[in-house]
Amino acid sequence: MKKWSQQYQAASMEELLEELPGEVRSGMEMLRGWVRGTLGGDGELAYYDVAWRWCESYTCRPEGSDMLQTVHLIPDPDSARVAVSCQRRFFEQQPLPSIHKSLQGGLGDAVCVGPVAWCCWTIHGPESAEALRGLLEQMSPSSAPKL
Repeated sequence: MKKWSQQYQAASMEELLEELPGEVRSGMEMLRGWVRGTLGGDGELAYYDVAWRWCESYTCRPEGSDMLQTVHLIPDPDSARVAVSCQRRFFEQQPLPSIHKSLQGGLGDAVCVGPVAWCCWTIHGPESAEALRGLLEQMSPSSAPKL
């Protein structure tokens, strides 16, 4: 049984990432490095029930960005994903062609709760991670203080 699905046997994020296939692991590690460097800290590793199971979550402080709120790295060995909550107005202000084509499909599955949009994208490798990093950079301007 994979460590990712074992609720009562905590693992480190590094151990969970080791269970990912090579290209997927490479993409998740690259994205994790960017998130840690931009949002700061180690994130919080917690078990989020059967939907996300083990997940490393990062919260953006209000002074860091008024668009990006949270980033959740979900190291599912069968379908590694990144879930993001952000201000819905971010997507309302972006022309669809400005969003990488591989990410546009995830917008159709987004859930809006009031002013907050919840989006989730599958990471297939470095290319999809790089596309998502670009979108997160747009949400979190480089002028934002490093946390």
